[in-house]
Amino acid sequence: MPIELDRSPTDRSSIFNSQRIISRWGCPRSFIISLARCATQGYLRFLSHRIEGIIEKDGDLADAYAIDQSDYAHLNTFQELAAKNVGRLFQTMEMEFF
Repeated sequence: MPIELDRSPTDRSSIFNSQRIISRWGCPRSFIISLARCATQGYLRFLSHRIEGIIEKDGDLADAYAIDQSDYAHLNTFQELAAKNVGRLFQTMEMEFF
């Protein structure tokens, strides 16, 4: 079942129930969903696990920025987004933890 994506925030969990993703700003693209899961869910699980450990040890944002994310350096826009991803996820998890 194809789904459409736009640039607005939506429930992206439905992406992983589809075999084809049709974006509104380009050509339809088919790809292996397991790769998408690895590149997104796997990355977020990795960061969440590491950040949870930092928060439990009363670490701070500086500790989160020091997380080694090199296993995911092959991802598109990694260099541009790695620090932002860690910062936002840390702040979100810190608020939920307390």
